[in-house]
Amino acid sequence: MPEGGFLLAGAVRTGSPMVPSQHAGSTARLACHYGWPLVRAAFSAIIEPTIVSCVGPGCPLVMVCEADLSRLLDDLRLACSDSHPRRVMLLDGRELGTALREGDDASATHLIQELSGMHLVIVRGIDLVGGSDTQHAVTGLLDALAAAGVTVCVSLTRPPGWTGLDLALASRLAAGLVLHVPCPSPAVRRDSATTDRWSVGRIVRATASRHGLTAGDLVGPKRTRSMVHGRNLAMYLARRLTGRSLDWIGAVFGGRDHTTVMRGIRSVETRRQADAAFAGDIENLVSEVSSPRGRRPVGRRARA
Repeated sequence: MPEGGFLLAGAVRTGSPMVPSQHAGSTARLACHYGWPLVRAAFSAIIEPTIVSCVGPGCPLVMVCEADLSRLLDDLRLACSDSHPRRVMLLDGRELGTALREGDDASATHLIQELSGMHLVIVRGIDLVGGSDTQHAVTGLLDALAAAGVTVCVSLTRPPGWTGLDLALASRLAAGLVLHVPCPSPAVRRDSATTDRWSVGRIVRATASRHGLTAGDLVGPKRTRSMVHGRNLAMYLARRLTGRSLDWIGAVFGGRDHTTVMRGIRSVETRRQADAAFAGDIENLVSEVSSPRGRRPVGRRARA
């Protein structure tokens, strides 16, 4: 693994010193860098709660890094979903802020009720939720989740104490476990960018082929049912496998805005958690995209 890299795919296995072997199956997809023992310990505490834990309800895991931690957070979501099916939610900070600003009291109450039923709520970019009023609403949400026994993990680019955050929100985050995650080295960032450009093209082609479509159909303006499903799945995979920003993915897929990308990714994630067969199709497609020569594994066509 190159120094500063984010992922170590398949590193957690039976007998691994990272996690207890009896939980290795539920954490098989958890990607941790061997040089980040605190991150490894914090993730294990979230997936396998104990009486004495470094993170938990009222004690959020706060990951600080100037680089995008999407892939790391997505690995946490996937690993935790194995142990807690349908009880893990990953939110984008901008999306959460928009929901709190534009919704009425009833919708805010519904959001709190929905999230209160989770085991883990992850907020990617909590410093992007918006201004002070929105941050105040997020503070209330964190308090409600703590009271409901929900564990929270967030990422942000600067420490909670910096002046851009509302004092109440900063105090809630500072009360948790704050980890400063090292950024990848410049060489790794360049390699990652090259790999991402190559991967998105492969993702689009593979997904289109699985749906009997062309790559142009997925990045074009047409909105037939099969095209929308295929496009949403390709955007989901692009986000999951490359960690690129929503805006960047939207630009690749025909200049769509980040809200459209978010809705598409969420629709796939919702169906993935409810439909085991569809989840299996996704993993087959991931294997195909990740294979050295892009060989298609034996399996059924992805469900529309």
